[in-house]
Amino acid sequence: MGPVQDLHDVGQLVSQPRRRLMAWVDERHSSHRARSIMALIALASSGTAAAGMIDPNAYASGSMVTGTTPGVTLTQIAHRYGESYLTTHAVFAVEVPECVGAGTGWPCAAPTGTQVLWGGDLNGANQPVLQTTGNLLYLEHVAPGTDLFSADFLQTTGYYSALRVDFENPVDYLSVDFFSLAGDQFGLFLFDATGSLLDLVRWCGHCGELRPLPDVPSIGYWVDTAAVQRSSADVSFALLGGIQSGAGVGGIRFSVPEPGPLGLLLMALSALALGRRRRLDAAVDD
Repeated sequence: MGPVQDLHDVGQLVSQPRRRLMAWVDERHSSHRARSIMALIALASSGTAAAGMIDPNAYASGSMVTGTTPGVTLTQIAHRYGESYLTTHAVFAVEVPECVGAGTGWPCAAPTGTQVLWGGDLNGANQPVLQTTGNLLYLEHVAPGTDLFSADFLQTTGYYSALRVDFENPVDYLSVDFFSLAGDQFGLFLFDATGSLLDLVRWCGHCGELRPLPDVPSIGYWVDTAAVQRSSADVSFALLGGIQSGAGVGGIRFSVPEPGPLGLLLMALSALALGRRRRLDAAVDD
């Protein structure tokens, strides 16, 4: 294949997703050196972002959400006092009765639409307050470097539950629509690939929209969106939930940086250079 065809390939591939370009590189140059150079260029020239979203309103009520969104796995984890392990549960989309004119007289808790994300036994979704997370204060004030998932730590901490979001590729942006009861703060605990806590983002509990009880206007649900933008894509998973008491989750959005057009062009041109070098080396050997 000559340089004219090579440049035609570059023009076709620069506008394509990164995975197609990497497949083209693999086909032409399978050496470890070639792939390493491509990866470094991609990391150095990130531009656009691939966005993802988990919206409970996009599912039929009672449908399992866990395992349905490419690139992300959503589960609920829970811990009981004195136990040295966590229990893991699937997450479902559940309709809030009050959002469709039924229920107990409480206001609609769904941040948008009529459904929220519910972790655990679907039978529990019949309770008036659909709070599937809470008590994450036990993870808040710990010594730096503490392994929050070790048996030693779990045996000494109290009850808590959280939604856990695992990303196939690390992300740099995360936002969560949530509701909290009585103005509890909402927390986003961000972890890297080693399980080390990168950051805790506490979101104001008495901010956003108050949806009051009809007879007690000062009490009800606070509905808001918590968001964090990192300087680099280093978040491999996150725990989401109420800091003090209960909170619930609606939509979740995230993004993964992708190489911009300049990065893709550099990757393609580098592939050409590596290929030309390889052909010259082969000619010398002959």
